[in-house]
Amino acid sequence: MVSGTDFAGRYILDIAMPRSILSAVAGIFIGMALPLAAEPSFPCSGQLTPTETRICRSPLLGQLDQRMARAFYAARDRANGADRRDLIDAQRLWLRWRATCGTDGDCLRRRYEARLDDLARPDLLTLEIATPGNTAPAADQVVDRRITDTRYEVEYGDGTIRWQSLGGGSMGVINPDGTGSRSMFSQAPPPEFPGLPGTYASWGDGLETSLLGIIDQLLSPADRQEYRALTNAKPYSVRVNDHLTVIQFLTRP
Repeated sequence: MVSGTDFAGRYILDIAMPRSILSAVAGIFIGMALPLAAEPSFPCSGQLTPTETRICRSPLLGQLDQRMARAFYAARDRANGADRRDLIDAQRLWLRWRATCGTDGDCLRRRYEARLDDLARPDLLTLEIATPGNTAPAADQVVDRRITDTRYEVEYGDGTIRWQSLGGGSMGVINPDGTGSRSMFSQAPPPEFPGLPGTYASWGDGLETSLLGIIDQLLSPADRQEYRALTNAKPYSVRVNDHLTVIQFLTRP
């Protein structure tokens, strides 16, 4: 017997049920499933939300959902008492947070990567976005920082997204109802840093390493790699200026 959850990627039950029964129930649902492209931890049948349908139709998201479910079950089986209840409440809250992505595949990928990171760290199992009483994030609370194909984005609890183009020159806001605003601004080229003597070269490397460390704390693992791909080929002075600009944007309230 295990004190169980139903499908971790769909809804959570705090009940006692043998895992064999859970597997049998899952098998019945899967046998009735629609011919979708991927099989996540929950059955792709019945009345699905748009988010669940998007996950079922994406092999990548289906795989991420399976990984997340395995990590959740493993963490749940290690937890007891209040820790177990907190973990289950956090998973329910995460499902609500995932739903704010709608059918945006990139957003869903980032949600899964963030949850996998949390489940891999026992000290963060209750989700950093949770507030007392396990309520939804506050409207002005940052819930995600990310890089898309063309811009940096910061998302807030009410669904508002503040963005800035990757190359600078434009920024704006997307409101929860889909409306938004956009501003253009001129951008002077960054100053050229003087060449550092050999004895100070390590100081320059250390400065960049420290700035990248700050950025790494703000972005998901996938977005960290994307950021490096965007900046690695640039001259040192431009890279440092970019690091400072990105940190300022991503940490602005």
